[in-house]
Amino acid sequence: MASVETTKTGTSIVTRLVAVILLLGVSYIHLVLIFKVMGINHTLAILFMLNTVGAIVALIGVLRDARWMGWGFGIVMAGGAALIRTAMNSSPSVTAFVMGKMSKIHGVDHAIHGHATSVIHKSMGFLPAIPNADPVSLVIEYAFVIIAIFALISLSRHQQHPMN
Repeated sequence: MASVETTKTGTSIVTRLVAVILLLGVSYIHLVLIFKVMGINHTLAILFMLNTVGAIVALIGVLRDARWMGWGFGIVMAGGAALIRTAMNSSPSVTAFVMGKMSKIHGVDHAIHGHATSVIHKSMGFLPAIPNADPVSLVIEYAFVIIAIFALISLSRHQQHPMN
């Protein structure tokens, strides 16, 4: 008998709990960003909203231990956000593409590209401030992707060799 309890599909409950916490972090950070960029760039606010909702949908899937709705969709949401942010941090042309014309106006490029901490450092009243949000967000998103990949591998192994 294993020391860590697993679900009937093979993913440990601890793994699912950690994944849920990470997805809550992803959705919270993007929720905060929605309100910070709404007046500056509506397109980016919509993308943050989609990521917030997508992370919650993935969270529900992880709770249900659904292979593609939870783990797969979570990789798309968290991994996609992390990859875009990493690309924006390393390339001004990617930032210009993602931000559009607004990246050159009103210092939006400085406020969002690689410096999300300056965007959400101040308290928003009902949502507490997140210091150093950009590196924290990247760590959370990449951590979820790594856990999700291991969970998908575990699910695949369990389907090949189910334990009775």
